[in-house]
Amino acid sequence: KYYMKLLDTNIDIPRIVNDMEVFLGANNFWEERQLSLTSVTGENDWKCSIGSMTALPSSERMYSQLNKDLNGTYIAELITKYSQYYRWRLLHIPAGQCYSVHTDAYTGKTNKRIHIPITTNKDSYFCYYGDKPADGIETTVKFHHMELGNVYEVNTTKLHSAINYGKTSRYHMVGVRYEKELP
Repeated sequence: KYYMKLLDTNIDIPRIVNDMEVFLGANNFWEERQLSLTSVTGENDWKCSIGSMTALPSSERMYSQLNKDLNGTYIAELITKYSQYYRWRLLHIPAGQCYSVHTDAYTGKTNKRIHIPITTNKDSYFCYYGDKPADGIETTVKFHHMELGNVYEVNTTKLHSAINYGKTSRYHMVGVRYEKELP
């Protein structure tokens, strides 16, 4: 089932933007599309959990240790507050780009993702696809804009993507957790 649930409306945007800018600047990561905020060891392995979860050498649940350079940051506070999620990453969609259409249904369980927008624009969307087009021509796509200051949980078990039609970058913190077996 597709859904987007609002979990919180009280994110301190100036604090999280500052943390992100310090982190990206100190490591010259401005062009990276994905970065690991948590890892297996907590030893600043910024790329250990990026890409497809099927390519990861360990279970997603193993990526739960905050990378040590993030200690004392607001990013760390949020990861601690939402500790039921793991494999935290910083996801970047540059202006005019998108992610591939994909599903996160590799485990036989419902895949939930937490999204915390850090920077966005009114033309950035999370997209749910009704299904692959049955006739090869059409399907329904639902677009959801995630507002700054909010925290969202989304079901990514079905086909989805994210797109940035805007002129500025979109950055989100994203964590994962699983629920009951799929029907």
